[in-house]
Amino acid sequence: MSKSSCEFCGGNILNNKCVICGARVRDIVTEEYKPKEVKKQPKQELSLLQKTKNFARSAARHISNGLPVVDNAEMEKRLKLCVSCDRYNSDNKTCSECGCYIETKAKWALESCPLKKWDKMEQKTPGGIYLPAKSLPRGGCGGCGGKKT
Repeated sequence: MSKSSCEFCGGNILNNKCVICGARVRDIVTEEYKPKEVKKQPKQELSLLQKTKNFARSAARHISNGLPVVDNAEMEKRLKLCVSCDRYNSDNKTCSECGCYIETKAKWALESCPLKKWDKMEQKTPGGIYLPAKSLPRGGCGGCGGKKT
């Protein structure tokens, strides 16, 4: 008797064994052959030292680039993505991935989500217009996209 998926977790069967939960395929399944429950370990929260390092790095970048911020529409878009994320800590309004305060990080133009849910913005014109970093031309001077000569 050949099975293509595990009856416990739905995983693929390879050499009469589930590749996900490790259950063995038997013609008659008894209690002793049931796989152990697979539990996801929650990610440990960052230490205060690591949170401080992350914030100091972000603050230095923010200050050294002239305190650039995004407009309210971009900030709201970022906040919606953060609040809907499973790494959002609603108790203290922080990100469990990087430890940052969401409202501060979402407002700073040169910050990005560590989970790549939103990207940093880069200044395109001296007038203070910020665009997503991926939309800017890549070149030596940042203007035409060609190499610096």
